[in-house]
Amino acid sequence: MRDPHGHLHRLRYVGHAEADEGQVTRLYGFVVDITDMLRETAAAAVAGALEHRAVIEQAKGALMLSFGINDEAAFELLRTYSSRSNIKLAVVAERIAQGLSDPQYSSLEPGRSLLNVLMALNPHPDQRTGTEG
Repeated sequence: MRDPHGHLHRLRYVGHAEADEGQVTRLYGFVVDITDMLRETAAAAVAGALEHRAVIEQAKGALMLSFGINDEAAFELLRTYSSRSNIKLAVVAERIAQGLSDPQYSSLEPGRSLLNVLMALNPHPDQRTGTEG
């Protein structure tokens, strides 16, 4: 619906209707303007995406450098690892970015450093319990 100033509003009707011979004769309920709520939700989604973009780009760069792959392949690796390990993509990317600056994962070979970080993200079941298998 448009207001007198021409601004579009998103409305939701909550209630029920009475009908006589297939024709609506009376509406009971109320109308809710959800325009601001939709605007706030959209703004939060955009802010969240922008917040994680930098760290995802860092992780992609690390993958590209370590494995000599392109941008699309690096993102696909992140996405696949995220999906298979059931860890959000932004969390995987953040842990990669943090892990690569952590001396505990360092190696003379950059690819090995990255693999050390990834292995720490989702350890083998035997490593989680401390038992050997």
